[in-house]
Amino acid sequence: MLVEMFAHRSFHAQVKEKGEHIPLANLKLLKADPAAVQAQSEEIKARYARIFGV
Repeated sequence: MLVEMFAHRSFHAQVKEKGEHIPLANLKLLKADPAAVQAQSEEIKARYARIFGV
């Protein structure tokens, strides 16, 4: 139902995707290093605050 009505993706092999979705194998993924993110957390928070004014 979620695939048919709301165009959600399913990872179940027997569920057929709708035609307008890009195949998962063709999507580029972002990779994040948790240690690097942790090390930059204060800089990230400051940038977020600057951008969104919070």
